[in-house]
Amino acid sequence: MQKPELNARRRESNLRINNADAQRMKEAGIICTTCSHPTTGWVVPFTVVEEKPSGQRRRFIAWPREKNDKDDYEADVPPGNISRYLDAVCDETATLFDLKASFFQVALPDNIRASFRCRTESGELVEFTRLPMGYKCSSAILNTITRVLAGDPFLVLPQHAAPKELKIHVWIDNIRISGPHEKVEVWGKQILKNIQQCGATIGEQKLNTKEYDFIGVHFNHKNNTVSLSGKTIKRLQQVPSLDNTTVEELESTVSRMMYAGGVRCESLFPYYFFLKIVRRRLSRLNRGLIRPQDKAKLSATAKGHRTQLAPNINNE
Repeated sequence: MQKPELNARRRESNLRINNADAQRMKEAGIICTTCSHPTTGWVVPFTVVEEKPSGQRRRFIAWPREKNDKDDYEADVPPGNISRYLDAVCDETATLFDLKASFFQVALPDNIRASFRCRTESGELVEFTRLPMGYKCSSAILNTITRVLAGDPFLVLPQHAAPKELKIHVWIDNIRISGPHEKVEVWGKQILKNIQQCGATIGEQKLNTKEYDFIGVHFNHKNNTVSLSGKTIKRLQQVPSLDNTTVEELESTVSRMMYAGGVRCESLFPYYFFLKIVRRRLSRLNRGLIRPQDKAKLSATAKGHRTQLAPNINNE
């Protein structure tokens, strides 16, 4: 039988961390030189660019492919349907917090760091000391931490819970509290205190605002209306043509359109047969009969539904 280290080496990714990035991540305490424990897992390191209110931001992803496949874990982040977030627009005001580099603010226990290793361009073996974005448990862990910071009454003791007059909504690392102006102002200060006591860092924040974007929706408390955010509309308008779309593009496009329909409180019944076709494609994908990069090969009838879905795309 081969040693675990040799088996693990076979799964090592060809992608490596840029030396300059690695140095900055070391200085920030996100990665460190490996300890003496044998390697039990590798991550695939890469970066993506995401849009933030303050501008574009580069996001580092560490995907522990083998560990994600091996761990017997189902995500326990119950975001619910978008409709449960919309009625907050009828409240007087809202305050929002977005934790900065939130995943990297959560320390990894020493005994599991050997499962999150990769190399720098120079060949140095490093391991993550912080929770990486890309691990399938990360979102649930961070969501729970954020709910505690927000004073979610389902997770904290009564003396630390938010007032009953407030609505508390958490989406991974984003917090929104809404309700009467004075209550929102007071509890917003308490959340800031909780965050500071835990040593966490806030990225963007909006205090006592009546108009803002939250989870892809634009909320206007002045006239009690909701609509798709500009960022969401932009993404919908950039979806590829159904003529040459791949299976993974089809899944992404349809999920966004269904989300848009939820915001608009629009029935999906008129698109029943189209969604049934999409479901069949995804079923074949889940059974390994087709690949994500394969063409979806939609019929002319199915492609015609693109026109029917146009109002959702254009926010009409």
